[in-house]
Amino acid sequence: MTSGMPSGTTLSPPTPSERMALALSRRLGPGRVIVGAASAIPITAVLYAKNVRGLAIDWICSGTGFVNPLPDQLWPSSTQFEYRNGATSVLPYHEIATLFERGFDYTFFGGIEVDGAGRLNTTVTSSGAMGPGPAGLPVGMARSRNVLIYMTRHHRRALVDKVSHVTGRPAGNVRAIITPKAEFEIGRGQPTLVRVLSGTAAQIAESTGFTYATAAGSLDQPISEDELAALRAIDRGGMLR
Repeated sequence: MTSGMPSGTTLSPPTPSERMALALSRRLGPGRVIVGAASAIPITAVLYAKNVRGLAIDWICSGTGFVNPLPDQLWPSSTQFEYRNGATSVLPYHEIATLFERGFDYTFFGGIEVDGAGRLNTTVTSSGAMGPGPAGLPVGMARSRNVLIYMTRHHRRALVDKVSHVTGRPAGNVRAIITPKAEFEIGRGQPTLVRVLSGTAAQIAESTGFTYATAAGSLDQPISEDELAALRAIDRGGMLR
C-alpha cells in the first residue's frame, strides 16, 4: 500500500491517538476480529494490520454486522452506515451473538475504569459517574482469545488500583492495556510498562493508579515516516489528529 504523500513532504509528529492505533496494530495477528461502537482507533489498527502489514484478518462491525468494510475514510463509530462501503457481507445480530459465544480471535474494549488485573468497568464508578453499560463486554471478555484494552484517558481515575464495578472480567486473555501515554503488557503477574507513547516514564507513574513493573531497555516507540504516512493514508479525514 502506498502512502499517497508527495515526495519530500514533511509529516507532522504522530498524535497520541495515532501512536495508540499503531501500538494496537502491532498486537494483532491473523484471525477474526470484532470492533465495537466508539472505535476509530481500533478500526485504524485493524485496517493498518490488514492493508499495510498484510495480515489475513476478517473484521466485523459489531453494531451493524458489516464484514470487511473498505471505507474511504474513518468515521467515529463502527455503527455508522458509511462502513457498509466495500463490505463483503452483512451479518444479522443473532449471528454476531453466536460468534461472540464462540469467541473471536481479537476483541477491543475500553471503559471508564480499568485496573492492573485487566478488569473493566463500563457501568458506574464509586462517585456515581455512569458509563455506557455492559453491552457485549461480559461475554466478549470471557470468550475472546485475545483482549486488547484501549483507554482514551490516562489518569488515576481511569487506571485504578481496583475497579469500582466489574463489568468485564478477564479469563487470562487480556494481552495489553494501551493509553495515550503508555503500553502495558499483561501477563500472569502485574502489568509491565513496555512502551512510553507520550510524555515520560515519570509522568506515567504519577498518573497511573495501579502498580506495574517496567521492562528493561528502551521504552521509546519509534515511528518511521513510512509507517505514519501509511497510517494517514487510511485516516484520510484526520480523525486521529
